[in-house]
Amino acid sequence: MKFIIGEIPKNIHHDFKEFIRLKEPEKSKFMYIASFIQVALWGVFFFVWWMIDGNTPKYFFQTGFIGYALILLIVFPVHELFHGMIYPIKDSKKIMFGFWPKMGAFYAMYDGALTRNRWLLVYVMPFFLISVIPMFVALYTTVPSWLVIASILNAGFAAGDIAAITMIAYQVPKQAIIVQNGWDTYWRSTVNKSTKQEK
Repeated sequence: MKFIIGEIPKNIHHDFKEFIRLKEPEKSKFMYIASFIQVALWGVFFFVWWMIDGNTPKYFFQTGFIGYALILLIVFPVHELFHGMIYPIKDSKKIMFGFWPKMGAFYAMYDGALTRNRWLLVYVMPFFLISVIPMFVALYTTVPSWLVIASILNAGFAAGDIAAITMIAYQVPKQAIIVQNGWDTYWRSTVNKSTKQEK
């Protein structure tokens, strides 16, 4: 396990000749699409939280710059840690966490092969734990205002994850394995002899 400063590195552990590249938009177009998903998620989660807790708008207006900065400093790395908790610990040498200054983004990366369904779990976990679970908790008890804000903000930050989940669910067969190669995603329906698969 290691921490990297810079762009998401290329995967040097696999030969991708026998893999199929996931049909993804180019980086700039992907970010453009994700921005629309982000705004939609922020809107939906703000509205739902408002229905659960009528003070939600007040929380946003009363939270100052320092408060937002602290929430973001917590949400960004924790979001990536929740991605990473699904990676196989026994293969920790292939697990990487990083920060990409040019994009202002934290990321989690695994160079090994995982099943399609496990990758879907990797992508959905931060969204579920940080944004969805607090809503259910708030139905039964009071939650702090910072958690309401974190839940809403994280929902929007998960836009790229939601887009990835949609593309994988639509394009990749259930019995396939998936390997990441930098920004790109590759899959194959069966495991060859040189590829170690983690369920």
